[in-house]
Amino acid sequence: MQFSVIIPCHNAQQWIASTLASVTAQTHQPAEVIVVADRCTDDSLSVVRQSGLPIQIIETDLGNAGQARNAGVEMATSDWIALLDADDHWYPNHLADAATLLENSDHVAYCAGHDFMDNDGHTFAMPNCYWPGWEEVHADLTDADYVQLMHQSMHFGHSTVIYSRRRFCEVGGFEISQVRRHDIDLWLRMIHRHRWVYSPGPAAAYRNQTPGSISRNQIQVAYYDLQALTRNQQAYDMPLFDQRVNAYAKRAMSVAFHEAEEPWASRLRQLAQGHLSWNYRLVYAVANLCPPLFKAMIHLKRRRRTDASL
Repeated sequence: MQFSVIIPCHNAQQWIASTLASVTAQTHQPAEVIVVADRCTDDSLSVVRQSGLPIQIIETDLGNAGQARNAGVEMATSDWIALLDADDHWYPNHLADAATLLENSDHVAYCAGHDFMDNDGHTFAMPNCYWPGWEEVHADLTDADYVQLMHQSMHFGHSTVIYSRRRFCEVGGFEISQVRRHDIDLWLRMIHRHRWVYSPGPAAAYRNQTPGSISRNQIQVAYYDLQALTRNQQAYDMPLFDQRVNAYAKRAMSVAFHEAEEPWASRLRQLAQGHLSWNYRLVYAVANLCPPLFKAMIHLKRRRRTDASL
């Protein structure tokens, strides 16, 4: 079974050597490794070229992580696409385990559990609140199963994901308007009415403290999280999915009031407004009459909650 590894890279000179070493250490070697260097202004490309590995390099000026990944997949020749971020690394059996579970199946996607990793390379287990609690492999999962996992706040590790290239092309790849959280948007489209498999792993270490990471801008993440769900809400005609949309809308509206400045505050309110329950719409309608007073009340409530916990 053959895999094409796609590694988007933007100024990752500090991490990319370790990331590539984790690919070299795979017990099931990939057919090809494609590094998409998007607007790199540091020495990332020099590190890649000095690795001595047979890596295909694509240099782009896209400024869009999803679009960079699409460029890598377009060049890929294997039936399966293995995604890896330039600051993460795989454990040695990742591709071997995936091959065992995907071969001769009708699954279109695979994902696994993962550890977290700090900027010094120390790994630690994912907190229980982000883990579904599964000890064994679960195959033949449906899109409804994933909605249930979303409801349980499962942490989605994009560097453990492997996609059928055929299915990837069917759904149109990454949506470039999803500047952030394009991974969740694509996953929802990939598994819709199709089967997928989950392995508890862990299969990779996810660096969750990288400076400048696109996942660390909480204002934009709140916006694009909600956009990813609303883009797929019609396809996922499920009460539990609607509950997740409502929860993300409440978070987006809260961020708009307490953290975001214009124009992001307006963008968040506009996107979230139509997905709130009537009572929340009423609360924020009143809040709009006097935003400073509303913010002061919220800050006081948060302070009292903090004091009570001490």
